[in-house]
Amino acid sequence: MNEVTLVEFECPVCKSHVCEKWGLDGSTDAIRAMYQHAVLNPGLAFNELILGQRSPRNLFVCKSCTVPVPERCYLHCPTCETFLPSMIWSNKYAVKNWIGYVCPECRGEIPCLWNHTSRAILALTAPIWRPRFEKNRQVWLEKQYERSVEAKQNYLTHRPQSKPINYRKMGWFWGVSMNLIFSIFITAILPLYFELNFGQLIGAYFLVVLASTIIWLPAGWFFCESVKRSLDKKGDDKFHLSPNENGSFISSNDSDSTDSTI
Repeated sequence: MNEVTLVEFECPVCKSHVCEKWGLDGSTDAIRAMYQHAVLNPGLAFNELILGQRSPRNLFVCKSCTVPVPERCYLHCPTCETFLPSMIWSNKYAVKNWIGYVCPECRGEIPCLWNHTSRAILALTAPIWRPRFEKNRQVWLEKQYERSVEAKQNYLTHRPQSKPINYRKMGWFWGVSMNLIFSIFITAILPLYFELNFGQLIGAYFLVVLASTIIWLPAGWFFCESVKRSLDKKGDDKFHLSPNENGSFISSNDSDSTDSTI
């Protein structure tokens, strides 16, 4: 049975006070495992450092809205305590967020995760990027704020709904990408054990890719199925609970319902 987490949360759409927390300390084992994957998988460093795709440290998913997960998922700004639809940062605004997310309401920084491999690469290259980053940080934050305001306005104007996802294509792409990336790491350690010239290393890389296909393609299928189950799931209005004068939570849809503690 899935747990739900009560926080100081009110859904901007349905005004429910019940949500599911996504994060390293999320509401369920599956959610926590998903976030552990986000910080441990070396392949995702490419998404963060090259594409600028960042993951908020926490997301709050309304349990009551009867729409798919992407449409009931919110980021929390700790500065102004606003809950912002995660779909603000969808489509073209999902990339180029190297400096993280900035709240379009108050300019506050929204905490994001860093993949461990990204952290290691950033630590090793700090002498190159840190001086420029510290010099221009406020300028880049202001630009990111302006981009967030634009993204919010685009969201409010078009109210994009989550589009049907080709999960099979996603699974194939994920499996092939992980195969190519992890094969680089495996090939990189071969010179520690064998004397190989550059041409032999290239050949070894393609052999590793070929041999690893039997692992990564089924892994891609499993990945897409798990994502499909997670994102397509809709909320249930039985979770439309609100606090009463005693501090208990009762159904907002039935004034005669029995007090509930979640």
